[in-house]
Amino acid sequence: MIAFIKMFSTHCINGEYDYTTTIDNKLVIILKHNTGIKGSIFLKYYFKSVIQETLQQEPNIETTDNSIIIKLLIVSNIFILNTLI
Repeated sequence: MIAFIKMFSTHCINGEYDYTTTIDNKLVIILKHNTGIKGSIFLKYYFKSVIQETLQQEPNIETTDNSIIIKLLIVSNIFILNTLI
């Protein structure tokens, strides 16, 4: 997932991203862009669909004018290894 977001932010929206894991087993990804609130709304539903289809998980996605925050449950260490590469 992180590799995909890295590629997407670099080649599709010329944005930045960062991620962290929380103590309660969540992966938090922040994707910053310069496409405004309409871009945030598009990205929210785009990544919601991608995550639902690939990870079979319902993500929690928050939007601001120039960013989205994606929160995913880490279901195993394999998930961490596969997504952080």
